[in-house]
Amino acid sequence: MPTVQRWGRNESLIWPPRTYLYTLSAFFLSLAATGLFVYVHFQFGFSPLERYYLPYYLRSEMPSLTHHASTYQLLYVSDGKSRARPALAADVEPGATPQLTGAPLPLALSAQARQQGFRLLFREQPRAYLNKTLHAWIEHWIYTDVPLEQRRAQTTK
Repeated sequence: MPTVQRWGRNESLIWPPRTYLYTLSAFFLSLAATGLFVYVHFQFGFSPLERYYLPYYLRSEMPSLTHHASTYQLLYVSDGKSRARPALAADVEPGATPQLTGAPLPLALSAQARQQGFRLLFREQPRAYLNKTLHAWIEHWIYTDVPLEQRRAQTTK
């Protein structure tokens, strides 16, 4: 019996590949790059107080559709006696402030706040706030009535 002849090369690779390896790699690489760019933007484009309140700002916007109130811990400045109020951008600067409970704050009192008589920067005890009211307060006093999507354009100019 004669042997059967084979024509052409013997290939071990199947081309085109049956899996979308390059497409999946490009997709995951783009996700990682996007995550890095968002992190860098929020780390260097926002003040320390804006970075502290960003999770509260987003958290107060999302559940306001289903829950009317949630628990938050705002930052306060105090003179150590009786006068305490929420901390604003002029009251804080980058630094570290140890807390009695929890992690230290990545903020310190500014020289202007010390001149006004404030001595303490502290995180209040967990307290329930109305989500819509807190969201409006943070948007007005912390983010100066500029939404986050427009804030990106302001920081790059």
